[in-house]
Amino acid sequence: MKLSEINNNPLSKAWKLRYSKLTDEKKRKIDALQDMLIPEYQLKIIKRKRKYPEIGDIFQINPKEDIFYYGVVINNINGEDLILILIFDNDEDIHKKLERLITKKDLLISPTLVGKEYWTRGYFYTVERTEQKIEIESFGFYDIFDDFYYNEYKQKLASEPKIKSMEGVKTISGIAYEMNKETIIRANDS
Repeated sequence: MKLSEINNNPLSKAWKLRYSKLTDEKKRKIDALQDMLIPEYQLKIIKRKRKYPEIGDIFQINPKEDIFYYGVVINNINGEDLILILIFDNDEDIHKKLERLITKKDLLISPTLVGKEYWTRGYFYTVERTEQKIEIESFGFYDIFDDFYYNEYKQKLASEPKIKSMEGVKTISGIAYEMNKETIIRANDS
């Protein structure tokens, strides 16, 4: 892909279309979020833990005030010290969601790669563990330079997945930004 076409990829196009359909108020709030300093939208610290997150760990996230979301570790790639997580929309009990195939509508944000610092700094706090096999719709990460999707092991996927994410590891503030953005989008208009 040419550098001049970097913002003309499938995920960027999907975002532009989604944004264009939002109310003016939601657009204003998202634009304001983009202009905020990180401390203004950063996740709240719950409690620090040194234990390396394991597959099946269910964790809490506190983006603001008394609002909590749950996530689950679906894979850890120890060679690279990366952890693949899901963060759920909080419209239903997480245990019910884990009993069935997880789809895009169950998630607040797309599957994401993070580092263990989310736990060691206290932004994610493991509250329990599930031994249940976690099944999720097809998902993948989009490589904007080579124009293909791959899995968490950087293996090219044969077809376009149903759930898509931009490639790369989310920074310590990246999850906070994405969660806040999705919360704005999903808020009921009043």
